[in-house]
Amino acid sequence: MTTTLWSDRARWELALLGVDAALADEVLAEVREHCADSGERPEQAFGEPADFAAGIAADRMPLADRANRDRSGTTVFEAWSAVMASAALVTILAGAALWLWNGLLVPLTPAGLAGIPILYAALLCLLYAVVVARPLGKPRTVVPAGIATAVLVVLAACAFVLLPREAVASMPAPVLLAAGVLLAWWAFARRSTTRVIAGVEGAGEWLVELRGLLEGRHDVARDRADDLVRETAQHLRACGRPPREEFGPVDEYAVTLAHQHPAAPVWWRRETTRRWLLVGLAAGFVASAVFGGQPTWYVVIAVALLIGSGWLLARGLRGA
Repeated sequence: MTTTLWSDRARWELALLGVDAALADEVLAEVREHCADSGERPEQAFGEPADFAAGIAADRMPLADRANRDRSGTTVFEAWSAVMASAALVTILAGAALWLWNGLLVPLTPAGLAGIPILYAALLCLLYAVVVARPLGKPRTVVPAGIATAVLVVLAACAFVLLPREAVASMPAPVLLAAGVLLAWWAFARRSTTRVIAGVEGAGEWLVELRGLLEGRHDVARDRADDLVRETAQHLRACGRPPREEFGPVDEYAVTLAHQHPAAPVWWRRETTRRWLLVGLAAGFVASAVFGGQPTWYVVIAVALLIGSGWLLARGLRGA
C-alpha cells in the first residue's frame, strides 16, 4: 500500500472517530516524515489505518470529546440525526412511490390512515433500539424498545387486514415529499450546542449513569461493567467524597475506564445479526402486502426490500 493510499484511508478512519482536520493533518504529517526518514511503509510502522486511527483517538483527542463518542466515533447527537434522516428517507421514498403509482392525488383509506402511522412508530422504536439506546448510555432500554416494535408491527398488520380499504379522502403526493425533504434538512442542518450528560451529583444516579455508559456507549461486557461500578462504589464509600469531586464528570470517567478494556459488543449489534433483522422486517412487509391486499406499488417495494436485504445477508455470510 502506498503512503498516499494509506494516508487517505487513515484520514477517513480518523474522521469517522471524530478527530478534527487539524489533528489529522498533524499526525499524518508525522507519519509521512517518519516513513521518509526510516524508509518503512506506513502499514509496517503504524499498522492498519483503522488501528492507527483508534490509537490516535484514544491518545490525542481531548478527553471531553472522546467521552461524547462511542467506540465507533458516533455521538448521541449524530445518532439522533441518523434516526431523523432515516425517517426522512422513508418518507421521501413513500411519497415518490405513491406519486408514481397513484398519480398526484393519493387515496386515503381507514386501513392506511391507521396502519402507516403505526408502522412509522415501529420504525422509530426500532431505530432507537439499534442506533440510539446504547450511545445514549441506556442499554437496558433496548429490550423494551424491541418489544414495543414487535407489538406495533402486529398492530399495523391488523389495521391493514381488518380495517376498510375504501378511499374516504385524498391527499397530494407532493405533501409527503415536502415533509421528507423538510425532515432531512432538519436532520443535517441542526447543530449540537450542549453536552448530552449534564452534571450528575448524587452518588446513586452517578453510578447508574456510569454503568449505562460503560455497557452501552463503550461496549464493555455487562459483567465487567458491573464489577467496575461495584469497585467504584466501594472506593466512594471508603473516601467519603462525592463522585464528581473524586472522579470528575461521569462520561469522562467512563471513557477512561473503558479504554482499559476491549470492546465486547452484544450479539444484536453484530453486523450479521442486523442483516438477519433487516431480512425479517422485509419479510414482514411482504406478508403485510400479500395478506393485506395492498396495492401493486406496495408489493413491489416490499419484494425489492426483501431481495436487497437477502443479498446483503448472503454477502455478509460469504465474507464471514
